[in-house]
Amino acid sequence: MAKGNLTAPVIFALQDEPKLREIIDSEFSETDSLAAAIDLVHRSGGIRRAHELAREKGDLAIQNLQCLPRSDFRSTLEKMVKYNLERIE
Repeated sequence: MAKGNLTAPVIFALQDEPKLREIIDSEFSETDSLAAAIDLVHRSGGIRRAHELAREKGDLAIQNLQCLPRSDFRSTLEKMVKYNLERIE
């Protein structure tokens, strides 16, 4: 976030926390502003909502893979999706 990368949790938090926009726009110039921004992201539910989005997109990816014939390639793609979803739990 301090490097200007607006990840999904931050984008979700920006919808509910106007103070977060002020902190980001100030480029974290105040002492402890990064910590305050991280706290706002946590309190707003941004991380939870990002997890839900990841789960939704992961489930959709696996569903879309079902059109492929069963093979090692399809199985590997499914495992990649599941692995990435497990990492965020």
